[in-house]
Amino acid sequence: MQAIKRFELPPAAVAPHVSAVARLSAARPGAESKPADAKKPVWVADVLAGGEAVLSRYVESGGDGRPAGDGGMMLAADWKAAAAVFIIGEVCTC
Repeated sequence: MQAIKRFELPPAAVAPHVSAVARLSAARPGAESKPADAKKPVWVADVLAGGEAVLSRYVESGGDGRPAGDGGMMLAADWKAAAAVFIIGEVCTC
């Protein structure tokens, strides 16, 4: 869960991690008694708010997603923004 909230997962690991957290939170006692349209768990709101903050900082800093220098490596801010997009997408589909 911490890797999800820190937006530090590589794209290939996002879906299995988010799916596992969603299954675990749904399996908690009392979860089955909630109506299908019940409010999402608190962790979903936390992740979405955190993702919004990451993306806002990225845009405000002028991040453009272009490779840094001659090495073609993504900057840390670019990587975190990309991870946030993947994680938000997975959270919204769970």
